[in-house]
Amino acid sequence: MGTLAKVISAIVLAAVASSAHATLIGDTVGGAISGPIGISWPNSTAVVGVGVEFERGTIVDATADFSGDTLTLTYFNNSTFPNITFGAGTFTFTDLDWADPAVFITGLTELANNFPHLPAAGSIVASTGVDSIVIDVPLTNTNPNDLFQVTYRIETQRGDASVPEPTIIALMGLGLAGIGYQRRKQNKAA
Repeated sequence: MGTLAKVISAIVLAAVASSAHATLIGDTVGGAISGPIGISWPNSTAVVGVGVEFERGTIVDATADFSGDTLTLTYFNNSTFPNITFGAGTFTFTDLDWADPAVFITGLTELANNFPHLPAAGSIVASTGVDSIVIDVPLTNTNPNDLFQVTYRIETQRGDASVPEPTIIALMGLGLAGIGYQRRKQNKAA
């Protein structure tokens, strides 16, 4: 295959394989905490913008911050008491919609995790639906001023991936034309 055909083929493959990079800014998101954790957020919905969307200040603060295509869940022990056990809990976020209604959640990639007594990667169980995220955090022991965070990139994809966009169709046509031209050129030389 010639250089032109290789370049065009690479562009076509990159365009087809790319997933949507969406943002939740301006979206109203639902949030809930369940389990023996002993706390809940004062509001069950929040509008995604700059800063923390969900926050509960008790002996141990729990916050959730959506930023672009990431979610950071944080625990902070703001007490003076050593060795507080912060119960296991399930954090559920719902109605995560993007400006493009064809975009849906395909998974989460753990970017950072500094929770103690847990393996670094994959220690907190997280699952997704097309517009929801559920995070199960195990029992955590904390001391004054401990700050624990887990950050995920929200992976998304366009729901109408079976119908290619006009640009992708044009690129695929150019790639096929380049391959055909290169083969014809090789056949004439032989």
